[in-house]
Amino acid sequence: MMLRTRGVAQAAALVIAAAVVAGCSSAPTTLSKPNFIRAADAICAATTTKIDAIPQLSASATPAQAVAPVQQALTIVEQTVTQLTALHAASGDAAVLDKNLIEPAKAQDAAAQTFITAMQAANGDTAAQQTAITRFSSATNDPNQDAEDSALAAYGFDACAKTSQ
Repeated sequence: MMLRTRGVAQAAALVIAAAVVAGCSSAPTTLSKPNFIRAADAICAATTTKIDAIPQLSASATPAQAVAPVQQALTIVEQTVTQLTALHAASGDAAVLDKNLIEPAKAQDAAAQTFITAMQAANGDTAAQQTAITRFSSATNDPNQDAEDSALAAYGFDACAKTSQ
């Protein structure tokens, strides 16, 4: 995904403005649909940039070397989920993002956590490591990903709708 600096700056300003307003009142300000989409897309674009910066494993990498990039990605995605769920959107707007991005991301986070734990428990046992890799690959293959991305795009999201690219 391409990082759009102007859109990111606008979305950051919206999020900061919402935070300032929320700090001045007892009830959080609900973002309009366009502002919610801009703010969420800015978060997704920043996430993509961070994920793309994780070094790729070489073809000669050992199974144990797969843990570090998975841990890095897990940390980034957990932060993203926290940021996205903190946006104050109308319930219908939030529901679209939740169903098509946040819930699938949480499922993949759980699979990543299981993978990391299994790799640590394998303690160099290559058969156990291969089993963990196979299970992780299977658990992170979301058969609904294209449909989820399409639903997000149809709703108006851009960067958040490009998880399969």
